[in-house]
Amino acid sequence: MAVTTAVRFALSHLVAAIRALCRPGLWWIKIKRLVDRGYAEIVLTGVDMTSWGADLPATPRLGDLVLRILKLVPDLPRLRISSIDSIEVDPALMQAIATEPRLMPHLHLSLQHGDDLILKRMKRRHLRDDAIRFTEEALRLRPEMTFGADIIAGFPTETEAHFENSLALVRECNLTWLHVFPYSVRNGTPAARMPQVNGRDDQRPRRPSSPGGRGAGCAPSCGPDWTNAQRVDGEPHYGPNTAICRSDF
Repeated sequence: MAVTTAVRFALSHLVAAIRALCRPGLWWIKIKRLVDRGYAEIVLTGVDMTSWGADLPATPRLGDLVLRILKLVPDLPRLRISSIDSIEVDPALMQAIATEPRLMPHLHLSLQHGDDLILKRMKRRHLRDDAIRFTEEALRLRPEMTFGADIIAGFPTETEAHFENSLALVRECNLTWLHVFPYSVRNGTPAARMPQVNGRDDQRPRRPSSPGGRGAGCAPSCGPDWTNAQRVDGEPHYGPNTAICRSDF
């Protein structure tokens, strides 16, 4: 009976083993040995996954790595990608999404917010329309694709309108799994010098509203008042100030 426990490879450990896709015979053998022992799923994880390969010969991209793994380990039942920055997704990864059924149809997106002004102040590489375009294209290529995302609430200078844009993005990107957490100050950063938002000043329950479309009128399911969890100040951790949510789409 196949072992279903996911094997997580930290990207920092993969870099040395996969240093150069031109040296097959080292890194993929490690994956094959795990598959031969009954492991059914490999998960590629790491910080800033879509920047993988920039320091390697020929600068391969994450999509090249995914396609290479699936080609060289044909008995691997499932390959999963963890969190990615959608603005940095390469054509090979989109090809894998469209053509490789063993690549699991779920991506966790590092979105952080749904308002362009706040995204700029966060120094993110994408705007809200970039995220929407990516999810629409991924769904066009693979209709069963699902998405999760990180969302920060209470970033300095955030207004009610900015916050509502984050709620709207949940619907517009068809997000079905949310990691929602409040902003917390890090001394010495530009954000720490911006006007701060006191989430404790606003505890009104809210539900997203929409004139129609998929998920219209649905709030993520993580308790009776999930937005309160977003707006309370505190350190980002899995506790009362953090919400792990499933959207009712």
